[in-house]
Amino acid sequence: MHPMRLKIMAMLADAGEMHLTRIARKLRISKKNAKVHMDFLQRARLVKSKYRRLGGAIAKFYKLNEGEVRRMLQEAIAMITSLEAKIARDVDDK
Repeated sequence: MHPMRLKIMAMLADAGEMHLTRIARKLRISKKNAKVHMDFLQRARLVKSKYRRLGGAIAKFYKLNEGEVRRMLQEAIAMITSLEAKIARDVDDK
């Protein structure tokens, strides 16, 4: 995964939710670049969004899709565990 997207996910895990301008400012990237990353994360179902009033305007707020992140981590752990077992078997066979 792109390092910037991992940073965004870590920020969202700490903050709970953030709007695009704040994400861009924290990462020191353009809003356009931040939106590209957020769109990718949303398509991957790793983040959710909703519109809320911010001052006098309406802003899109993002937060982690914790269920999907948890599911993907469990899959990754299972894959790593399986790979470790295979490596151990291969070492034992030598």
